[in-house]
Amino acid sequence: VDDRSLRGAAEGFEVSGSALASDDRLAAASSELALLAPVPLGESLLRTMVTEAQVGKLVRRGWLQPASGGDSQRAFTLHRVPASVLRLKIVEPAAAFARAFEGLTGAVEATADGPDRLALHLHVLMSHLGRMQVVAGPELVSAARRVTQVGAGLAAREHRGLRYLAAKAAHAFG
Repeated sequence: VDDRSLRGAAEGFEVSGSALASDDRLAAASSELALLAPVPLGESLLRTMVTEAQVGKLVRRGWLQPASGGDSQRAFTLHRVPASVLRLKIVEPAAAFARAFEGLTGAVEATADGPDRLALHLHVLMSHLGRMQVVAGPELVSAARRVTQVGAGLAAREHRGLRYLAAKAAHAFG
């Protein structure tokens, strides 16, 4: 932060956010990751949404911090406050939610990410979706249906809470 700038969290986020804006894909990815915050983001989920180099940039800028993943994979967390700042700057929320749902689906299909993690992310996405009052277009509806189908498949085997969340999301998107 420049010496002439005011100190404080908001100013720091603004400066750091300006640096993110110079890379369109990184800015979009960070906004999508903000939709999944504050639940720790496992490496398998991050790989479906951003490149390893982009994770490095987000870690170096302080947007992502190492977190306990609860299993053998590395995990990162995006704090609630910067995540909130990033969510406020989303220009096309329906498209960002669709990409977040697709990333979540890809992570679950690519690895054995457990139903507990899927349930947490699905719950957070649905909460943010309700708060942001996003108008669901066909792209978002399709992505949400796909993740709820994957969630229902996992839930049928072992997780009642996930079955409930998948049904709730399926109801919300028809």
